[in-house]
Amino acid sequence: QYDQYSAFNTAFIAAGLEKIWHTDQLETYTSINMTRLALNNHLYQQQTGLNLNLTPALPLSEKVQISFIGGITFVKYPSLVNYDSTIYDFKSRVFYMAENFQLQSNLGYSLDKASLTHLGGDRKGRSFNLALKNKIFSDWESEKSWGRQLWNSESAYSPGLIDQARKQDTELIKFALIFPFKKYQTLRLELRSLKNQENISILEYKNKSILLNWTWQK
Repeated sequence: QYDQYSAFNTAFIAAGLEKIWHTDQLETYTSINMTRLALNNHLYQQQTGLNLNLTPALPLSEKVQISFIGGITFVKYPSLVNYDSTIYDFKSRVFYMAENFQLQSNLGYSLDKASLTHLGGDRKGRSFNLALKNKIFSDWESEKSWGRQLWNSESAYSPGLIDQARKQDTELIKFALIFPFKKYQTLRLELRSLKNQENISILEYKNKSILLNWTWQK
């Protein structure tokens, strides 16, 4: 009877819209995205995010861009109590483009405003990400990235049971292959390795996953 265990089977779907405006001094990029995550065939998490990306025209090399990003994400857990939150993100990004590769780094600060009864209360976070994208064939590309997210909660996780304020350290490593599928369409095959370390050991976990994404862009 233990040959199969499906209680943690997951399914994920995402959709988004993007819009870019250009002036001589500024490029403005806006996006809205929605994601839904199902656990054991039931809706577990839903997210809606809004982002604004500003890239000013700076007197630097044409190969270098610096952007400033602000975003807000609404997170809901329909089947859980005390988990809903609103996350505010503020990031700076440096982008370098050479002939055969692109290098990008991000430095960010986040504020997670929890619901009144959320375990651990509000959280403050810092993040860093480094990504390299390069051509491997004429139309094929690879992408490698490493990222780290640190979170510190403001109050005890569960007073009377777990009296520690939660400290979370999450590392994400990704490797992806990107290749054309049809006109205006690409496929992305991605491998992910996620390691979440905590000062509250029962909350620690590791995860490895494979994702296949389809993109249409005209």
